[in-house]
Amino acid sequence: MFDFLVLGGGSMATAMAYLLSNGGTRNVMMWLRNEKKAEEINRLKQNLEYLPSLILPNKVIATADLTEALNQSQRLVIAVPSNVVHTLLNQIQGNVDRKQIRILSVVKGLDCGTESRISVLVSRSLNVPLENFAVLSGPNFASELIGNTPSVTIIASINNETLFMFKEALESEHLIVYSSDDVAGVEIASVLKNIIAMVMGIVDGLGFGANTRGAVFTACMKEALDIGTHIFDAKPQTILGPACLGDAITTSFSSKSRNYLLGLLLAKKASSGNPEDSFLCEGRNNVRLIRNLAVRHGIKAPIIEFVYRIMEGVHAYPAFSSLWKDMKSLHFNDNGL
Repeated sequence: MFDFLVLGGGSMATAMAYLLSNGGTRNVMMWLRNEKKAEEINRLKQNLEYLPSLILPNKVIATADLTEALNQSQRLVIAVPSNVVHTLLNQIQGNVDRKQIRILSVVKGLDCGTESRISVLVSRSLNVPLENFAVLSGPNFASELIGNTPSVTIIASINNETLFMFKEALESEHLIVYSSDDVAGVEIASVLKNIIAMVMGIVDGLGFGANTRGAVFTACMKEALDIGTHIFDAKPQTILGPACLGDAITTSFSSKSRNYLLGLLLAKKASSGNPEDSFLCEGRNNVRLIRNLAVRHGIKAPIIEFVYRIMEGVHAYPAFSSLWKDMKSLHFNDNGL
């Protein structure tokens, strides 16, 4: 049996497997859809596509057999793109113990079909109590998590046993793990911060200066606060903490951020590769879903509308002109946002 099972083969999945192994003292299994990649990880102890500099401990084992993987551990970390979670859950159904299973999601997105948060989708699909679920967000680049860079993250669950099981497994000398009971807030924060990073990439791609960057970033945080609290009942301190604000700062001003780089490409109207790429699809879907929810709840969201219009083909310059006009009517409360 394995102490943990990580579902996914990307950079964050690999980092999670490494951290959970605790320097090779725990047995961790990784499940990847690609059998050749799983064999490569087992042979080389490296994920050459995503984190080639990392040497995984011998106790981290990869497999492409999902049924085998689910038989090895009841403590799961879901680390796949949000647009493939539904397909994964269809494969998992009937292969887990709904009472014993504990799940940590590091997924950054909403479900396309139901517009649900991933924790809600998983709970309904697998008939797993929400008490058995935890979510993670924070200013975390996978490459820095594995490099012992001083970092923080936040895990939320409505059940302390579930929360502290994952918190204690991940926390280390270099990684501080904060705890929260605001599952919705931490979960939606991971979605909103990615959209903010796209926006800031677009702004930088248009060649504006630091003044513009600061003005738009502030507007982004105001909008994230409005959307998070009014649509998802997130606590304001969650949106203004490491789960959203901290992560937004990390991902909005670094070339390590794929969302920031996607924004740069959108500003230049450049190709971002295969239009069916999971990452691009996830970004597009999340922007569309958040926009639809904002419209339905009567929340004015010029930032979301800005990035949505560009993703739908409007040139970045006229889209920004519209955004700038909308920003003239923004009102900030006594707390700044």
